[in-house]
Amino acid sequence: MVRVKLIHLDKVSSTNDVAFSLGEKGEREVVVVIARQQTHGRGRFNRKWASPKDKGIYTSLLLRPPITSKFSLLPLVGALSVIRALKDIVPLTIKWPNDLLVRGKKIGGLLSQSKVSYKKIDFVILGLGVNINSKRSELPENTTSLFIETGKLYPIESILKAVLSNFLILYRSFKKGNIKDIIKELEIYMETLHREVEVSIDSKSIRGIALYLTDEGNLVIRNDKGELTKISALEVIHLR
Repeated sequence: MVRVKLIHLDKVSSTNDVAFSLGEKGEREVVVVIARQQTHGRGRFNRKWASPKDKGIYTSLLLRPPITSKFSLLPLVGALSVIRALKDIVPLTIKWPNDLLVRGKKIGGLLSQSKVSYKKIDFVILGLGVNINSKRSELPENTTSLFIETGKLYPIESILKAVLSNFLILYRSFKKGNIKDIIKELEIYMETLHREVEVSIDSKSIRGIALYLTDEGNLVIRNDKGELTKISALEVIHLR
């Protein structure tokens, strides 16, 4: 049984910052930092993540995974835990590598950070943000929330509890090495697969069809010459 420590905070700059600090101080897994509001919430590439007070899930998990070679899969594990928790409310899909979408609009995202010591991963911080009760005026363009999609308000604490419960089940499976089962379920919801995408690598643009996910959560693309390219944690554009 995984020991879970919950830390509830009112207002923070970023839950990832708090969790990272706890990791550096030696806290063991799993620590869950939960905030009612973030002043500097962020996504990948330091993009701002809107975090209006009491309108969404703003949380970060401190993890010390034993399978460090596959830690890059954890954001997708987090995305799958949200899908399991909300599948009866809205139709969620995943835009690789870390966006949660509802009908093409972003409703949530994951951000992972890690600390490496002596060429070994010391710990991983998995940040998770989901827009729950935000109004249209509180969010950036092309994003959405459960409230916008359904016209209903939802108990954030109950949804977070469901997300964490599903994450712990999946994380336990991850730690046991049941990676292929996780990948198989992920591919059901992966909107990026089997479509034409474009990605920039070393100032060079690659176009091709996204074929499948590797056990590390990387994306494999086949170009028009039949050549395969494995990419990790890059910005992918859906072309069609």
